[in-house]
Amino acid sequence: MTWRAGPNGEFAFQEGFWRAECSGSKIMSISSRFRFILWGAAFAYFSIRIGGVDILPDVVGYALLVIGCSGLDGLSGRFAVARIFWAVLAVLSVVPEWYLGARSTGFGYLVQAIQCGGLWFLLGGMIAFAATAQRADLVQRLTRRRMAFVVLSALFAFYPRLLAKPLDDASGAVVVVTAIAMILTVLMIQHVIWRVKGELAVNVSGVSQSSPALAMLTVLVAGGVGIFFVSQHSGYRSVSFSGANFHAKSPQDCAVVDADLRNVLRDKGFSGSYQPTQMDRFAGIHSSESQDTWLKSDRGEFKGIYLNVSKSPVAISISTKWEHDGFKGGEVRTERKAYELSLVLARWFQQRPEMMKLSPEFDDAGIRYFEKSLAELPAE
Repeated sequence: MTWRAGPNGEFAFQEGFWRAECSGSKIMSISSRFRFILWGAAFAYFSIRIGGVDILPDVVGYALLVIGCSGLDGLSGRFAVARIFWAVLAVLSVVPEWYLGARSTGFGYLVQAIQCGGLWFLLGGMIAFAATAQRADLVQRLTRRRMAFVVLSALFAFYPRLLAKPLDDASGAVVVVTAIAMILTVLMIQHVIWRVKGELAVNVSGVSQSSPALAMLTVLVAGGVGIFFVSQHSGYRSVSFSGANFHAKSPQDCAVVDADLRNVLRDKGFSGSYQPTQMDRFAGIHSSESQDTWLKSDRGEFKGIYLNVSKSPVAISISTKWEHDGFKGGEVRTERKAYELSLVLARWFQQRPEMMKLSPEFDDAGIRYFEKSLAELPAE
């Protein structure tokens, strides 16, 4: 800690990130604000795991970014907008682990979009700052790297998910190259922020007026609102019901239909790697002669849907289970997909020539039930 005397006899001390005046007006220097931004970006955009623990937690990075952006409104109003994005992300970086779980892929897209928005306005504020200082070179660098980050984020987020099948060697190489390009882009962004801090921020004083306590209060208020919203609008639900059924004319016909059915389900994203719970084992209609196969869909439109295919010598019975873990608004969509799948399979069974025709009352009962269930679901 060092003390210095001011022109009017006042004393001030300076240590680390902070500078405080004994006159009572406590402010953080502009250079220190940018130092917080540098550290915050490092925590938010890099991950180093030791023993499965991230030693650069995202929530710390977002909090540092909130503090860094606070008080820079005098340089550009875009810093205030960026602060809101970082405060929201500080909440979302913690809340999903409590309520949503790893299956909420749509929520991941939202987080990535907010990250892009936060960085867009953060660098936008620096572009305005550099333009005011007539530093066209920094303006150009910030503009290019901001655009590169957004484009790479979109490519890295959506490209693997646009593929209908697991990544082959060529597609996997594209993902790896994109990830490396993203890391290099973030490092270059860090470098240009460091240049803005060292070449521009040190020459500015008297702009930063927001207290760090006020910045953290913003995070806490956003956190309280976020926790209340997520707790009221998210949860887990699971429902099982009897799906499509098939009765064959002979065991040979049943074997043919069963083989074709496995191909149909494989094309729809189902695999046989599901380990059922004890409750799942009691679901559906089974007999002592049946052979059960448990299937689940990890990708595509039927993600979150599980099937039990029970094959006896002359019949196939399908039990359907759907589960939703996330925002309650998505429950109807998952339930609708489960009934739509059952309806598609019931109609597929009906069109098979191996189908043993029963009375219309029994033949069409499943189709009528699934159609009625779909019609009774509320609109999304």
